[in-house]
Amino acid sequence: MPIYIFTESSDIYNYMTPWTKILTKEEFLKLYNDFGSYGKIAAHLGVCVRTVNNISKRLDIDLPRWVKYSIDENFFARENELAFYWAGFIAADGCISSTSGANALNIKLSAKDAKHLEKFRDVISPQRPIHQKLHKGHKNIKASMQVSFGIFSNNICNDLFEKFGIGQQKSLTYVMPKHLLDHPLLHHFIRGYTDGDGTFYSNQRKNRLPQCQYQLLGTEDFLDQIAEKISKECGLSQLKSRKTKSKIYVLTYGGNRQAMKIREYLYQDATVYLERKYNIAIQAKPHKRGGARSKLTLEDAQQIINLKDQLSRRELASKYNVSVQVIGKVIRGEIQSFRKLDLLTRFASLLI
Repeated sequence: MPIYIFTESSDIYNYMTPWTKILTKEEFLKLYNDFGSYGKIAAHLGVCVRTVNNISKRLDIDLPRWVKYSIDENFFARENELAFYWAGFIAADGCISSTSGANALNIKLSAKDAKHLEKFRDVISPQRPIHQKLHKGHKNIKASMQVSFGIFSNNICNDLFEKFGIGQQKSLTYVMPKHLLDHPLLHHFIRGYTDGDGTFYSNQRKNRLPQCQYQLLGTEDFLDQIAEKISKECGLSQLKSRKTKSKIYVLTYGGNRQAMKIREYLYQDATVYLERKYNIAIQAKPHKRGGARSKLTLEDAQQIINLKDQLSRRELASKYNVSVQVIGKVIRGEIQSFRKLDLLTRFASLLI
């Protein structure tokens, strides 16, 4: 027998009020499997937990009030890539909370990164569901779909705190414990943090070749630790972070060569990462140095002149891997080496 669910406008005591939704036994079991507890089912339906409990009784369903899913309690106690990567990701995008003496870990992401959240779910608690919800947004933030994954585990939360220094209300206070700074797996932790609160992005300026940038958000002390590690491992200058209007600090490395060195450090021996950020990181390639003389031949210059009416200067620059300024000089005949080489070529042809 199906059970009828009221909306907020319905009067549960007035049986003349039109019913708004029919819930069958099969639908209830599916909700239970998807949400894992009566409380979350109640929140989904917009009713109280008592109503959900009464529904289960009327449908003759005898289930515990919540599903107990298996958890890998020792996941973060291990010394491996997965533990360090996901700890870094949680340091950036996770939340540790405590309710009635039970510690909980929760991660919320944009729905576009749901597949990435599934990777974490699959290695720590495979049967546990991932929930999707519309985030209403506020001020200048648009409404968007979010996915979330949460677990209650004192062991996991304790390991995150003792080993990685990740605790409650970490956004404005987080720093890495000293024993992590020289750990051989630290690059996995930083890659995880980058996938949460950092990025590689391409900076395209007018008439310039695209430059890849690496950027990380965090506390001032934490970013000082990262800058020191990058300086040591990548041979780059140790930069200082700058404070943003939201009181968060940002560390930025600009230029393809610097971004490429950081990428090679972060992604060495990597098996887990956020694909959309990795796809940007691999675009960092050093531009050849030495000017037009070492990059363009006389044949290249002639082809550029022939194609100048068919392709834009930016397209020509991309095709021949030079700057827009060099293309302009070739078209205007301002590069002396090409003019001399052209005269010698013509003179040689007269002698044949």
